[in-house]
This record gives sequence, structure tokens and C-alpha cells, in this order.
Amino acid sequence: MRERILALRDLQLSVPDIKAHLDAEGTFTLAERAIQRVLQAAGRGRLPRRTRAQRAAAPAERAPTSACLDPAHHEAFQGERAAGILCLLPWLRHYEFDKLIAAAGYPGSSELPALQAVLSVLALKLSHVRRYSTDDMWCMDRSLGLFAGLNVLPKTAWLSSYSDRPRAP
Repeated sequence: MRERILALRDLQLSVPDIKAHLDAEGTFTLAERAIQRVLQAAGRGRLPRRTRAQRAAAPAERAPTSACLDPAHHEAFQGERAAGILCLLPWLRHYEFDKLIAAAGYPGSSELPALQAVLSVLALKLSHVRRYSTDDMWCMDRSLGLFAGLNVLPKTAWLSSYSDRPRAP
């Protein structure tokens, strides 16, 4: 764990970025304070203040972004907090939710089709996530992503900009 934290700091990642990356890997679950302690014990202080452009340009491993899952890809994962939401998938299939979304004309994009967009919002509503913008840890929950047919849910910026108005017929 210590070596992984130090390797991520060598990539100029901040403590919140390191935490997000470790959470996405699913190997370690640590609080930001614990990561700070590991860095302090290794003699690594805080990163110098950087502009937004400098942070974006830093050569870093980033937490995964949302992408549609390949149906042929199989993956085992465990320890997800919202795995119970997957029990609703047979009901969505039974009531042909995908056809309802297509008929309603919800907007989508090349990276995030309409069905996955609506299922992402639905996953958050069903999992009782209260404040989407305060804590981004919900977007690292693989079971919520799987519910929406994605590897992980989209970040807060996407959620706040998504239009849920159907197109006029």
C-alpha cells in the first residue's frame, strides 16, 4: 500500500486524486488523512499550489472515466456498497425499459447513449445518494456503473449538465 501511494505521488497526484485512484482500483480503502500520514512518514510534503491548467497537464494516472461495457467482457468484483441495485435489472428488462427510453427520445451522445444516461441518473436515485457534488465516491462504485451498463458512473459535472427533457415528437 505504501509503495502504491508513493508511486502515485511521484506522478504528481494530490491526496484526493490518490484516494480516488485507490478507490477505483479497489485494492485499498483509505481515508485522505491516512494517505497524508503515509506521505508525511515518507518525508513527502504537500504539493506546491498549482493552477487548474498545471493539474490537468500533469502526467498522471486518472480514475476511470465512464465507458459502455462490452457484453463479451466478464469481470468479477466484490465489496461494492450498492450491489443490491442489480436485483432491479430483471424488472427493467421485463417492462422493456430500454424501449420506453428510446421511444421517449431522451438525449444521448456517442460516449454515453440515452439508455445509459437515464440509467445512471436512476442508479443514483435508487441508491439514495443525497449530495452528488459533495462526494464523488458514488461514481467509483462498480455496481452502480454495471447497473447503467457502464464501467463506472459519469462524474458530477456530467450529471449536472445532462438534460432530461425528451425531444418533442
